[in-house]
Amino acid sequence: EMFGQLHSPAFFEEILDLTRTGLTGEIPTEIGRMTSTRELRISQNIFLGTLPSEIGLLDQLTRLEIMYDRLGGELPSELNLLTNL
Repeated sequence: EMFGQLHSPAFFEEILDLTRTGLTGEIPTEIGRMTSTRELRISQNIFLGTLPSEIGLLDQLTRLEIMYDRLGGELPSELNLLTNL
């Protein structure tokens, strides 16, 4: 479960920028539903756990920023599906 507040404008149809928003917890698997997202920026939060494999469903991604979080474990092999990165 993810906790925190989102300050508008965080989401613009194709760009989701959650950088330094103070979000904590695990990244929800529902992230895979955001299939029109081209840029996902989730750096500098307090995310725990691993990057969910559902990230591989975001086949429109051209940019993925996940720096300075507290994620652990191995990167999901589904990242190989993101050929536009």
